[in-house]
Amino acid sequence: MKTVDSLTVNKTNNNKKLEKEIEVLREKNESNEYAIKAKLQEKDDAYIALSDQVMKLMEEVQQLKRSSS
Repeated sequence: MKTVDSLTVNKTNNNKKLEKEIEVLREKNESNEYAIKAKLQEKDDAYIALSDQVMKLMEEVQQLKRSSS
């Protein structure tokens, strides 16, 4: 009977350790997801800004072409 009790206690302790480890990993995962989303947003913002600059330059080129004609 002592063996069964020891195994049960050990199993419970292992479950608690695993649950804690899972929680830590979930928190790290959430943190990583937040960081990734922030970096993707930065990239999107940079892309939009660059695209706006290209459009502005294209308009300026068109205006220069019209004025030189």
